[in-house]
Amino acid sequence: MNIKQNPFGLYDFLGYFIPGAICIYSIVFINDFLTNGQIDVERIKSFIDFKTAAFYLPFILASYLLGHFLSYISSISIEKYSIWKYSFPSKYLLKIPHDGFWGAKKRKTQKIWRILIVIFIFPVYLFDITVANIFKLKRIYTKELDELLIRLIINKKRALISRMGENIELFEDIQKIDFFRIILHYAFEHSKQHQAKLQNYVALYGFSRTICLIQIIMTWVMFICMCYKNEFQNWNYILSICILAFSAYIFFMSFMKFYRRYTLEGFMILLILDQNPLSPQPFVPAEG
Repeated sequence: MNIKQNPFGLYDFLGYFIPGAICIYSIVFINDFLTNGQIDVERIKSFIDFKTAAFYLPFILASYLLGHFLSYISSISIEKYSIWKYSFPSKYLLKIPHDGFWGAKKRKTQKIWRILIVIFIFPVYLFDITVANIFKLKRIYTKELDELLIRLIINKKRALISRMGENIELFEDIQKIDFFRIILHYAFEHSKQHQAKLQNYVALYGFSRTICLIQIIMTWVMFICMCYKNEFQNWNYILSICILAFSAYIFFMSFMKFYRRYTLEGFMILLILDQNPLSPQPFVPAEG
């Protein structure tokens, strides 16, 4: 593909730099709260004020590198949880059965890893099994497509893969097949006008996922400090923990929403292309 890429793209900005900077600011705020029992805004402003140019480059580098680290951790924790719990969007959008978070055929080591993930992201997990069930919030980000779209997508998917010499219906477990990777690369290659939209969705769901991780970490920091200082009756701690945990779940829903839209966009690009799955020309409906 002949696409000119900037050295510092949208994903670098939203996915790495901003989350890294937010994490640094969060550390400053949390440290001030834990040290003084309250947040002194004026003192923090003086600490993070960019009065000298020498502070810019270290801050940018630290934010960018920290953002990379946080993005990776969020991908192996929050994204893994979403896939294990709800499956890939490309699967639940098409109503492909999923064996659930724990699964009947999982090995002992796999279940242990899942337990560790649940413990780590417990603030999100708690909201996901309580509030999300009570208010049916899961339908916002896990709603499947209607029957017509499902049939159209399956037909185009089958036609695309058959042109590559494979019959997808011969595979026993469709859950283990990463057919959306083929669809996405095909759609990205043959629909230049949609490439920016796909990249925007990637940046947005990466940003939401990483911010969710930061909120989870800050929730645990506040909770551990509350236990260490025996401040169980301190409403400042309790309120801070509740707000951080709830905001973590909000960003988790945002991640799921953009992850779903990203996948749906790939499917819709596949549908609007010509009836020949390997033709780059868009399908134009006949008038009348």
